[in-house]
Amino acid sequence: MTARPITCPTRPTGKPIGRKLRRVDDASPIHQRTNHRSRSGKPCAAFHGMPIYPAHRAGGRGGRQTGFTLIELIMVIIILGILSAFALPRFFDLSADARAARVNAGLGAARSALAIVNAKARLTGIGMGEVAQELTLQDKKVSVKFGYPEQPYSLLIAAGMEADFDGAGADGIVHKNTHDMGSGRCGFRYIAPTAAGEAPRFEPWPGSSLPVTAADCRRS
Repeated sequence: MTARPITCPTRPTGKPIGRKLRRVDDASPIHQRTNHRSRSGKPCAAFHGMPIYPAHRAGGRGGRQTGFTLIELIMVIIILGILSAFALPRFFDLSADARAARVNAGLGAARSALAIVNAKARLTGIGMGEVAQELTLQDKKVSVKFGYPEQPYSLLIAAGMEADFDGAGADGIVHKNTHDMGSGRCGFRYIAPTAAGEAPRFEPWPGSSLPVTAADCRRS
């Protein structure tokens, strides 16, 4: 069965559409893919009625070369230097933020415990004088003097913090770990009253702040 030749698309003037099509050999890849001939017998490279031209190869002589310039590389090095100087130390010491938040939460619990102890001491009359007395608070014995916990460890028992915190020095409260107990910066001080009518107070460690910040708890 003989294939019926096709007619190349033409303009109304009868001229072929588009640029003049060059002749191709029967063995060329383009002609093998579009092996059609017009009524005149000349090769007609067409695909669904549209001319086909050889595609330009990417990256040829006329292609644009891509890459990094020296300025771009210098900018990348500068940005990496800034990150290594400021961001990376904070990233690798995220535990300092967690410890600071934990100490500040403990400070809030200690303040609440002071109010509870003082209210019960006034109600029962126990521990309101200059002689320390034991006040029972939730099945725990708390040493009370002048209406408030006598010392930091008594405050920890009243606040239920003795499992995670410990006393440091004469009036300090810190985390139960070797570093914080040695430095004392990641904690706070409890100053118990020394006379009747005097209120206790919380103070930061020397060189530290209150509330505690991550800088106070950073192990450097």
